[in-house]
Amino acid sequence: EIFRGFASIFHGKWFVSLIVYADESGTHDKTGNEPGSQTACIAGYIADVDQWARLCDEWVPALKEFGLSSLHMREIYEWPKDTQSKLIRKLAQIAHRNTLFGIAAVVSVKDYDKIFPDDAKGLLPHPYYVALLPFIGVVLDELHKRRIPPERVNFVFDRTNDFSKYGSNLFYLAKDNEDMEGRLGDVGFGDKADHIELQVADLLAHTTRRKSFYILQEFVSMRRPKLNAQDKAFGLAKHVILHLDDANGLHKKISAVEKRGLEWKWPGGKA
Repeated sequence: EIFRGFASIFHGKWFVSLIVYADESGTHDKTGNEPGSQTACIAGYIADVDQWARLCDEWVPALKEFGLSSLHMREIYEWPKDTQSKLIRKLAQIAHRNTLFGIAAVVSVKDYDKIFPDDAKGLLPHPYYVALLPFIGVVLDELHKRRIPPERVNFVFDRTNDFSKYGSNLFYLAKDNEDMEGRLGDVGFGDKADHIELQVADLLAHTTRRKSFYILQEFVSMRRPKLNAQDKAFGLAKHVILHLDDANGLHKKISAVEKRGLEWKWPGGKA
């Protein structure tokens, strides 16, 4: 395991107790024109080592009930909707009761393509990265708001994409410049075949992305979301914390940079 073995040796120490496992969805076209790419999503859960262990113990038998040895969301889309919904609700409940909270950052890809200036795209060349920074920020904000003891938080992302190296650079950029309380630990990348925890993140990322149009409308405009049984199983609007960037959110990001007289570049001038 990427962090679990290290964490188990020092369990209870402030610098290894919490781990975020996260996955992405909807990132296959940065213009947002291909089906399923209208929004890009990074999502996952945070839990301590013992919670992740309990979750994994429940996860495997639950999959076996549906004839699965591991979960890959793309593989169940052709299932009958009733069976698919039962599986998702069951797994969502397991994730809900065995994690501290979930996080999902959603970006409107077409808005990113149209609104972000070229120099901003030089630093954040894909909407994935626009979602990554607030994803990390929301974790830090929620830990502070919930007064969770100051354990350091390690992050594990799925590595089956092209974002690992640059995503790692952005993580350490955030750690060096935004982490005032020193809570960010290290970042690693793993394979869902080897890490049940990343299958859990895959479940949340794909489900959130597929519901993202509804989420953008209901959560941003109405602020009074209509929750069905599946939503409640995930704990949307309560257990899962959402950060949503539509056109308004992206304009605010650009304005914030301009007001501070900053440029879209690395500290010290490194593009």
